[in-house]
Amino acid sequence: MQAHAIYCAKRAVLAAAIIFGVFALVPCGAQAQQDNSAKPAAKQAGGQTPQTLDARIAEFHDKLAINGSQESAWNNLAQVMRENAAKMEARIAQWAKQAGKMTAVESLRAQSDMAAENAQSFHKLMPAFETLYDTLSAGQKKTADAMFANPQGQPGKKTKK
Repeated sequence: MQAHAIYCAKRAVLAAAIIFGVFALVPCGAQAQQDNSAKPAAKQAGGQTPQTLDARIAEFHDKLAINGSQESAWNNLAQVMRENAAKMEARIAQWAKQAGKMTAVESLRAQSDMAAENAQSFHKLMPAFETLYDTLSAGQKKTADAMFANPQGQPGKKTKK
């Protein structure tokens, strides 16, 4: 179950970093399974490199067609996204190193702490996102709205109902 919890936490971080933090609490559902493989903790906890994060940020920049007058607001938002992702990645890596030594209570407490940090990340992100959103044209807002309407946080991918 430790590996499943790390998997869920990693998905939450990736969702937060990828889609501005709005859908960070991605449900883990039926993918729970015991995984006692000998993967290094950093590999289990990590996965989102700064290059990958920057590529996703650039993808959203392009999809939203950010123009010159919006660059400052965009750069502020991107910086908050990077800071939030780095903070959560560090927390997950720390947890992963200790995961095999934690009691159930300690593990749940760590998950609770991460959820609280995730909520703080949302609070930090919202002013930056609202500032950018206020600068968007009607067409850009429609694109942003469509991106956030997708619960998987994947632009352009439709979900089954």
